[in-house]
Amino acid sequence: MIVSEYHRPVLLRKVLDLLKIEKGRIYLDATVGGGGYTREILKKGGFVLALDADINAVEFLRKDADLAGFLARGELILENENFIRVEEIADKHGIQKFQGAVFDLGLSSYQLDKSGRGFSFRKNEPLDMRFDTGGRVKASDILNTYSEKELYEIFTKYAEELHSRSVAVAVLRARSLKGNITTTGQLNEIIRSAVPVTNKKQLDKSLRMIYQALRIAVNRELENLLEGLENSIHRLGTEGRIAVLSYHSLEDRIVKRLFDDYRKKAVLRIITGRPERPEWNEIKENRRAKSAKLRVGEMITNGL
Repeated sequence: MIVSEYHRPVLLRKVLDLLKIEKGRIYLDATVGGGGYTREILKKGGFVLALDADINAVEFLRKDADLAGFLARGELILENENFIRVEEIADKHGIQKFQGAVFDLGLSSYQLDKSGRGFSFRKNEPLDMRFDTGGRVKASDILNTYSEKELYEIFTKYAEELHSRSVAVAVLRARSLKGNITTTGQLNEIIRSAVPVTNKKQLDKSLRMIYQALRIAVNRELENLLEGLENSIHRLGTEGRIAVLSYHSLEDRIVKRLFDDYRKKAVLRIITGRPERPEWNEIKENRRAKSAKLRVGEMITNGL
């Protein structure tokens, strides 16, 4: 599998330019995926601690012959870990400070197209949705055990879906009449029965948003994002930069507010007044880049 098939990095040149990569300095790739940002940092002479909660991403990179030399020389460290544990992992490897960090919060192309874990409503797969397959809670567990109120809260909070109540009611009705909900095909049928629209574009949006809500709940994405960003900022050296690519308003809101809080405390200088967005040519080549927003901050003090 080639890198672009696993995941194509978004705004790659802009991220690298804004991180101001320096030879011999250590960088954090908190969501390494197919290794797009990591490869370019290594080419510029940087060292990288690369993390991913998805073991498939880490195994993909460990098998990559192009990275073997970097791994052997210790210029690249790969860990199958969630970025909330960045400080513990940095300590494990004797890393005091990072000169920069990058978070790409989007799903990888591999996860959507080939993981078989039910991330996309366009494929009939088991309803798993875990990044870390060792995690305890799957999407099917939520759908089959949560109350109507709990499901409604997930759909409204994480999808901001207008028809959240109808979908929650339909889930309980379906599992009562037909038993456990285990596949994306079953879930699609339930959502279609609950959303009173005939326009395909509107229906696809509702499907996408309900799937987003379940994925966020399964992986505790928003709680982990806030903790992971705070922990990573704690590890930035003076003038170290952190770049975050978000793909929906819930993520971007967290990044924006956290950066602003640290700006008010005179800890972080905001580099991107407005978030950077992909240009038309990049979106044409990679439609999944369309919703991306890039925010970058720079450490003023020497860590927290």
